[in-house]
Amino acid sequence: MMTTRHIPPAARRSRGALPTWKLPDPTAVWGIAVDDSAMQRKILRKVFAMLGVPRERVLVTGNGPDEILAFAALVVDHVRAHPGDKSVVIADENLEFCEKDCRADRRTVSGSLLVDRIRKDLATTRHDAALLTLVRSANDSSEDVKVFLDRAHAFMPKLPLNEEKTAAFFKPLWEARFGGRASRACAAAAAAAAAGGVRPPPQLNSASTTTWSVAGLRDDAPAALPAVVEPSLEAHGPPAKKSPRAERP
Repeated sequence: MMTTRHIPPAARRSRGALPTWKLPDPTAVWGIAVDDSAMQRKILRKVFAMLGVPRERVLVTGNGPDEILAFAALVVDHVRAHPGDKSVVIADENLEFCEKDCRADRRTVSGSLLVDRIRKDLATTRHDAALLTLVRSANDSSEDVKVFLDRAHAFMPKLPLNEEKTAAFFKPLWEARFGGRASRACAAAAAAAAAGGVRPPPQLNSASTTTWSVAGLRDDAPAALPAVVEPSLEAHGPPAKKSPRAERP
């Protein structure tokens, strides 16, 4: 059972109280996400709602190949069209879809590579400063997380999140990215530490990271590796696992 001792002391308002932090000025924030699972898309909408993002400013996509393959262009065009706003972008790592026969034609796109493409495209016009990007995955080995953090600002584990845990997770990331109190590296380390058991790189100040415990909450059900990977978006970092964790609960 989650209690206040699992939340960083700095996030507690008083003994026995849980944080109620929301995104500052959420009417100037967009919540954008992609996931191939209808259930996970519903969860992502709930995450943005818990952060205070208005429903009309939430864009959650990923229903089929057209939406998955168009995600990078969608985000780039949207961010450029709203230069005064900030965007929180969450991408599922393994985005699977079928073009015809799912028994023989299953393909997988890497969400972290989509995020990497988005950041590089927006950097050419200096719109990337308005982004906080996260890769969401049940695969949280040190090798996987290192690759995710090379491509996105933070790693988001697939764990049960209520309003209190969502606040404890996102508050240090938001402040590190937009609050001017820490570097991008510290923001990435906060997300990695929040996943549990993933230590920040030695050059980072571990005191600036979030370290609340999530032990015992992971979904460890094994799943088969995707049969086919989208060639242009094939992941090059994480090694293939003999018993990878499931991307869906």
